[in-house]
Amino acid sequence: MSARPRFTSTEPARDPADEAAASAAARRLAVRVVAARSTGVEDCRDLLDMLGLHSAAGLPGPAIGDLTQFEPPIPGRR
Repeated sequence: MSARPRFTSTEPARDPADEAAASAAARRLAVRVVAARSTGVEDCRDLLDMLGLHSAAGLPGPAIGDLTQFEPPIPGRR
């Protein structure tokens, strides 16, 4: 039995700088789509926050006080 891989990649190595640029471009496009489809400023801001796109839009992230800590439910307790 040989230890060589069964399949070899024919795809050239990817440049990390190209990957980062493509990712940034995709985030900017997503911000534009959300802005175009939202019903108002607050709706747009909320959607960008939910999707984690606030930094791509040039907005500050949610305030620390706005974040909530998840607490799993305790069985038998309401």
